[in-house]
Amino acid sequence: MGRPINRKIERLLQERDFDRNDLAKSLGITGQNLQDILKGRTAVNVQVLKGLVRFFGLRADYWVDDGREDPTPGDLAEPVEEGTRENLERLGLEMPRESGSFKEKVQAFIRNHPEEWATQFGPLTREELELLEGLGEEKP
Repeated sequence: MGRPINRKIERLLQERDFDRNDLAKSLGITGQNLQDILKGRTAVNVQVLKGLVRFFGLRADYWVDDGREDPTPGDLAEPVEEGTRENLERLGLEMPRESGSFKEKVQAFIRNHPEEWATQFGPLTREELELLEGLGEEKP
């Protein structure tokens, strides 16, 4: 059994004894917006996803995979090396050591779960679609 993104946020806030107001400020949203996200009333958009990566130090693929409960050491965000896909950095999708497998996971997730992606993050923009097309051979 997995855990949706709002429950992951709530659990990590409790486990790490982080303040909700600090998270909201870090994400650039109001306390009410954060409350709506935590209650599942508001989807997490790309900007909030980027903020979650920075705030908790966990890669984006952990947050978008509802099939996963708890983060593992492999979910720790690693600094993006200079010259590594600037577009990924802009989206907060930091490159793990096995970059090919990560991009394939992201593409496969969006390809296999387009409605879930749209529910969680909203529809993909033209810029995001172009970015995804540039990641590999197939379009998501």
